[in-house]
Amino acid sequence: MPNCKELYIVYFSGMVKKLCHFFLCCWAGQLAAQPVSYFPSIDSAKKQYLQQQQVNDKVKTAFFVADNFMDYDHYDSAQVWLNKIADIYAIKKPSLFNYYLLSRQAEVYYYNGLLQLGLQSAQRSLEVATQLNDSLLLADACNMTGLFYSTLNQPAEGLPYFYKGIPYSKQPPYPPQYLSLSKPHHLLGNLAEAMEKLNKNDSALIFNYRSLQKASEIQLRRGMAVAHSNLGKVYLKMGQADSSYYHYGLAFEIGEMAKDIDVAMVACAGLALAQKNTDIANRWLDKGFAIIYKNPQVNALFSKDFLNMALEVYRRQANQPGITHTYAAMVKLDSIRGSNNTRQLQNILHISSNNENRLLKLEVAEANRQEARASTWLYFALFGFLAMGGLFFVYRYYSQQKLKIAALRNTISQDLHDDVGAILSSLHIYSSLTEKIVEENPEKAKELLKQITANTLNAMDNMGDIVWAMKPATDNGENLEAKIKNYGLSMLNGQEIACTYHIDPQAAVLVRNMNARKHILLIIKEALNNMAKYSKAHTASVGLTLDAHGIVLTISDDGIGFDPITVKKGNGLQNIQERCAALKGSCSIQSEPGKGCNITCHLPLTSIRET
Repeated sequence: MPNCKELYIVYFSGMVKKLCHFFLCCWAGQLAAQPVSYFPSIDSAKKQYLQQQQVNDKVKTAFFVADNFMDYDHYDSAQVWLNKIADIYAIKKPSLFNYYLLSRQAEVYYYNGLLQLGLQSAQRSLEVATQLNDSLLLADACNMTGLFYSTLNQPAEGLPYFYKGIPYSKQPPYPPQYLSLSKPHHLLGNLAEAMEKLNKNDSALIFNYRSLQKASEIQLRRGMAVAHSNLGKVYLKMGQADSSYYHYGLAFEIGEMAKDIDVAMVACAGLALAQKNTDIANRWLDKGFAIIYKNPQVNALFSKDFLNMALEVYRRQANQPGITHTYAAMVKLDSIRGSNNTRQLQNILHISSNNENRLLKLEVAEANRQEARASTWLYFALFGFLAMGGLFFVYRYYSQQKLKIAALRNTISQDLHDDVGAILSSLHIYSSLTEKIVEENPEKAKELLKQITANTLNAMDNMGDIVWAMKPATDNGENLEAKIKNYGLSMLNGQEIACTYHIDPQAAVLVRNMNARKHILLIIKEALNNMAKYSKAHTASVGLTLDAHGIVLTISDDGIGFDPITVKKGNGLQNIQERCAALKGSCSIQSEPGKGCNITCHLPLTSIRET
């Protein structure tokens, strides 16, 4: 609960608020943010890295360089240094360095919008922290995992992680072997943000005040500024404009003093939203736009929030020039960032893909070495240990399975690289075209921005699907059922199509082969996508059952149907048949105009079980 002093400040310090209001209005449009510059220590750290001989020393220096690059949004450079760590630190057992490698990789994915990949890395870091039984690492991993769920618009799923991590967190200083970690105010602030997304505003206020208290204890200005900004957001949502203006004002003032220009920028938009005077509100927005234009590489998540809040202010004012100006700013920022961000994403995915391929090759080489050693033991077994022969063949069998799985993962990893590379190229083309037409045709530019957003979401969905398919199927089939239902919800709810699911747990648990998981998911996704676009159905059903020969997958609807003979190619039906054939199965597509559609795929057990 907020303490009495905090509540007194918020609700009963009227004179203080008026003075703050006066000075903030005077400052609007006058103070200028300074552009960010590198720490000189990055160059010296690089030189130190080349001179160091001890592995632990080199790893610590590499983490320092990667962290500094992330501070300035150069995530492709940070990815290079994380890969240096992976190259020189080959210990596979859980360790402090392995934890930091996973957590920093998750952070790189987070700030580049690769949220599904980031969630995977965060969950793996939580596993390492649990194995190490380290409370500080558990607090850090819980915070990152909860943050990914909240950012993926699943705040309810993130709450248990924040609650679990808070008791483990503690204020610095930390022992010297630890690098930067999540602090108590981070967990409390992220928990407050999740509460706000769930419309639990009273709880959001409580945890924001606690976050402010923890940040104030260690005099961490950025944490204090973010807490005030979040308080301003919640109070504005509750209709308490004066309290909102007060906290946004403190966020701006502290952000300016601490050179945290991204927080100050968002505070400018908050002050404009909480301000009834149009001229003062517009001066605050001008101040925020000045920060963006002077620092085009400022935190992308914060600049997106600022621009959306600016649109809300201008729409409230019915200020069409302001709305046009904001859309133009969005396009200009995309143009400035576009080629660089595309390059960063390409580099990150290319480097991480190469790293994955390198790890897979190491696995293959290790499997080959194990098989060679096993062959040597065979000769000894033939002479003196005949009883060992049976054990050898079992061991050799599992070594060969490991080789097959590694090769399959390599193929799927290449699919990921090619698919995302193609989408990123299209994003670059759309960004360049948008830049050319923004002044002449802002509405067309707005449509292209929507296409860029759609393509980005498509890339993230595809990456999430392939990463999920690559995970070993060690569960009881519930994850496959949940994945199928998530597809149905995301694709059919918007079209008001009620879908029922008949997933036989025994059938789901048999789908263990990674290639089969990928093809079955993409068949369902293709069919549901066609249904949402063309069927005009009211009801639909998806079934996954067992028969005497294998798995039976059915997708049906009561829509307008079509003539399978005359339907145009390219609508996904051919892809469905090809994927079914890839699993050595058969596919039947039955439809008539006005009588809906029924797709039935028969898949043999030999193609879907673990090999």
